[in-house]
Amino acid sequence: MQEMLSKWIDDTQEKIFAYQFNEAGQELLTGIELLSQTAALLPQERINEFNDIISGAMGALQKSDYLLLADFLQFKFKPFLESYAAGGRR
Repeated sequence: MQEMLSKWIDDTQEKIFAYQFNEAGQELLTGIELLSQTAALLPQERINEFNDIISGAMGALQKSDYLLLADFLQFKFKPFLESYAAGGRR
């Protein structure tokens, strides 16, 4: 699952940096299913952190701040996934 999410993040960022915002939006819709699967697998102590990251990313999307969205994906969500894959602890 972590590999799929990491690829999804990379694909979404690539589209954002290429100014392909409609395509990036489609990537985000695709990622919603992956995110819901991830949330279902998280231990209870990680859910609030996950929700904070998703809320920040959604706030950036609502403001059409795609650079901030790309930053949330790269600097918040990817490290979160990596720490979860490494045993769920930071």
